[in-house]
Amino acid sequence: GLELQNADSELRASKKIVLAAVQHRGFSLRLASEDLRGDREVVLAAVGQNGCSLRYASTQLRDDKEIVLKALGQQAEALQYASEALREDQEVVLKALKEVSSECAWKIQRVASEKLLIQKEFMLLVARSVPKWQALFNQRTRLN
Repeated sequence: GLELQNADSELRASKKIVLAAVQHRGFSLRLASEDLRGDREVVLAAVGQNGCSLRYASTQLRDDKEIVLKALGQQAEALQYASEALREDQEVVLKALKEVSSECAWKIQRVASEKLLIQKEFMLLVARSVPKWQALFNQRTRLN
């Protein structure tokens, strides 16, 4: 990160340099050129090191399911930076719920699609797939 912080625009646009930086510190993506924040290889490397670096990826790549799933595997809270469409995707939200710690569950509930969280079928899937969310399932199904 610090390496790119003082770098000129030419270095921030160098894929080789930015790739090395994000592999060391995912948040270095914020200092990369706009083009490189839209480069799939660079963004995959960044979210592989720090899932929440997804926030600095291009809008298009925040809608890329493979990238978002990789980010969630690193840090479930990265769901907040995924596209709205992916926050409605069952596989994506389920991955976030599987990865998140119990203390941070509220963060996933806050950013996941409410439309998805009120679907009884989805909540049954959550309860079967992620036993720690049985209480969430019970709470949601009582509300419907």
